[in-house]
Parts: sequence; C-alpha cells; structure tokens
Amino acid sequence: MFENRGRAIGATIDHPHSQILAFNLVPPIATAELSQAACDLCRDPDERLMVARHPAWLARVPWAPSWPYEVLISALVDCLRRVERLFGAAVPYMLWVHQRPATGQDWPAAHLHLHLAPLLRGPGMIRPLAAAELGAGVFFDPVDPPAAAARLNAAARPP
Repeated sequence: MFENRGRAIGATIDHPHSQILAFNLVPPIATAELSQAACDLCRDPDERLMVARHPAWLARVPWAPSWPYEVLISALVDCLRRVERLFGAAVPYMLWVHQRPATGQDWPAAHLHLHLAPLLRGPGMIRPLAAAELGAGVFFDPVDPPAAAARLNAAARPP
C-alpha cells in the first residue's frame, strides 16, 4: 500500500488517495529488511535518530535513508503533523507500508511499519533523485540523519 501526495511527486488528484499493489514475490527492499535478525523499529536505535517514542510505538530516522527526512514510523498522524510543521501543509510526500509477507515463513524482523518520505530536502527545496542513485540503487542523502531527526523531533510542538 502506498500514497503519493502532491503534484511535485506525480499525484494527479489533489485529494488524499492511496493505492494497493500485490506482488507475487517479496520485493528486494522488503527482503533486505526482513533478512535482518530483528526489526529496525524494535531494536535499540541511536537516540540521535529518535523522532518520537511512546509506550506503544516509536518513530525514527533510518541511519541510511533514501530520502532526506525519511521516517520509519508506527504512528502515522503524529509524524505527518511533524512533517507538515517543518515543510508546510501542502508538503508532497511518498508513503509506503511494509508488513509481514504472507508466505507462511517465520520472519523475525517483520513488523508492520510505514516509511514516510517528504519530497523536500529543505523548505521549498525539492530533493532530486540522481541518475547514479536510481541506476545503482544506492542513495546519497543530502541531510544528515541525526539533524533530520532533531528537526522532526522539534516539530512536535506547534510554532
């Protein structure tokens, strides 16, 4: 399941909408997440990457995000508000969901979570995807992950 919000990311409809795709295989990025010994959200993350922590959920910036201000989350509304406070109410973003594959296998790292990736690297500054990134599948983040986490953490409070 995914959502693309904003014309800058290619959305052609101005109201919120999402789409659901089903694959007959586990996609490569999900496979990489699942091949780990534990869930990225559950293991002890570096506090510098923490965006929010509550008794039942947390949100944090990955160490090597594909997009500036990308957040791994288990609570959507709080994180969307933070991103909107940081970039504005009409911020374009991509959102996708990762869940346990329905293959019947034991997936110890599987934990339902979402990836939220604003299209911006700063207010009014779109983060272009370079050909080297797309061609190699290796992403170069122009924003330091701990700095992104700190800005998102500070965005918990309205100005």
